Amino acid sequence: MELLRRRPVTGAEVYDLQLTATMVANGIHRIYTFNTADFQVFPEISVVRP
Repeated sequence: MELLRRRPVTGAEVYDLQLTATMVANGIHRIYTFNTADFQVFPEISVVRP
């Protein structure tokens, strides 16, 4: 819920927020994706373009 309070999202951004929240809850703090721009807003995770 803290992520949602800090970064309100709508539409397709909901999936990025859900994925980030799941990652953080499970101790995963790095994502490899070609879609780096969508995840740059989440300082909890490090975004790596493969």
